[in-house]
Amino acid sequence: MRLLGIVPLFVLAAVVVTPASGPRTDRNALVRAAINDNRLAAGVVRNGVLTLRLDARQAEWHPDGDDAPGASVPAFAEEGRAPSIPGPLIRVSAGTVVALTVRNSLDRTLTIRGLHDRVAATDAAPSVDAVALKPGETRAVRFTLAAPGTYYYYGSTKGQAIDWRVGDDAQLTGAIVVDPAGAPPENDRIMIFGIWADTVGRVLMKNTRLLATINGRSWPHTERFSYAVGDTVRWRMINATADFHPMHLHGFYYMVDSRGDGRGDTVFSAGRRERVNTAGLLPDADPTNDTAMIPVTVGPPADAPVPTVKVRVKKKAKVGRPLKIGWKAKLAGGASNVSGYDVFLARDGVDFTELLGTVLDGKKLKWTVAGAASDHAAVKVVAWTKALQHGSGTSRPLRIVP
Repeated sequence: MRLLGIVPLFVLAAVVVTPASGPRTDRNALVRAAINDNRLAAGVVRNGVLTLRLDARQAEWHPDGDDAPGASVPAFAEEGRAPSIPGPLIRVSAGTVVALTVRNSLDRTLTIRGLHDRVAATDAAPSVDAVALKPGETRAVRFTLAAPGTYYYYGSTKGQAIDWRVGDDAQLTGAIVVDPAGAPPENDRIMIFGIWADTVGRVLMKNTRLLATINGRSWPHTERFSYAVGDTVRWRMINATADFHPMHLHGFYYMVDSRGDGRGDTVFSAGRRERVNTAGLLPDADPTNDTAMIPVTVGPPADAPVPTVKVRVKKKAKVGRPLKIGWKAKLAGGASNVSGYDVFLARDGVDFTELLGTVLDGKKLKWTVAGAASDHAAVKVVAWTKALQHGSGTSRPLRIVP
């Protein structure tokens, strides 16, 4: 998901780092992972083809600073260079063909997703997305990046999709940016959110380790940005964690120019750009899915009870006036085993545009309508089970008038 904003990076906060519990590796033999600020594109472009050789290998990562304790984690590297967190940046002009060679130097099987064509702004899920590599295996991958936008690739040694990927694997992510053909790269910054934890935040289990990062560093070790009053700043934000993140800038407003899900990217026209102080960033959110908050592929069994939600809200709301939102929820069989609710606003077909609030006790929310008028908005309420392992929700159309 891509957001554009202003001010310093103190969005995520860090908790104490403890040593990783991953495979035992001789620390003395590890190469220190470089912190990637996503300003230098990897590979070489000639005659419309980007040639890039990637290697996944174990590295020593120091998220709290070069002199702070480190941990052994898997990371991507451009061949001939040190591993980096985040992984090497793939940035090209629209229409570029990517000729990629990937090697797995880890001691376990690696699955990589996101290395596929982007030929339209609203691409459907690719028929072949996952590339599975056994230890020591090398594979050639070729795809075309034709649709301008912000995307990403990621890996897992446990076969997990990004919405359940935790632990040491959580740093195996790299950005993909496609610039419009014939135009120089934009003067922007690319930031990848990461969380190093034992489990996803929506599961009631204790985390021995919990560390939130931006481009491989935790606060207050993140990069500092200096801007002059009146500057226009463009950021590309990618939520590469397994959890929802309410993107906010602590008192500052920003305009949302585009949003995507890793497969496609939607650029809003000037009249549809939202000025917000908080917007929800979901991991690998599927904007066509109106029945589940996250497309879960690893987690609870398919027959686990799923809550059903009935939303009550007026069909029309006026900017600046309060809007009452209510709902009912229950599990199959009549049980009301629900632990909490997230209330979202969708605009112009873009699901989860803004988080209006989280309700743990109760079934109603009052929201003062803000933002631009819209004939194609909706209110969505997502209910979570007691296990907090998955939720579901439904939407009600809403017309926002001046």
